[in-house]
Amino acid sequence: MDDTKKALKRRYKLEGRPAGIFRVRNDVTGKVFVGSSLDLNSPLNRIEFELQHGISRNRELQEDYGRYGRKSFTFEIVEVLDPAGDPAFTVERRLEELEQAYAANLDRTNSYNTKERLRFP
Repeated sequence: MDDTKKALKRRYKLEGRPAGIFRVRNDVTGKVFVGSSLDLNSPLNRIEFELQHGISRNRELQEDYGRYGRKSFTFEIVEVLDPAGDPAFTVERRLEELEQAYAANLDRTNSYNTKERLRFP
């Protein structure tokens, strides 16, 4: 491995992965899938990959993706956790608080979410 790759790998490990809330929005219907993760980039990539290959476990989202196509969906990070110098900050605890707030405000009648918990596996 050359020095550049080693430096990038070391930087990635030191900086960690962004945790927070993400959303997949159907721009035609306004319907959303909201989730949370300790690594925001992974679930967005996974969901998009599964939808593109027709293997999403979320049947309704998969059907709409097939009906409206990729151009009708927005994959976005909604909120990233920021420790902001708080010595008592813990990613797990803060992510739980965010999940509860987003779950409480989620309009389930206009959502692809099938479970109460937002944490993405």
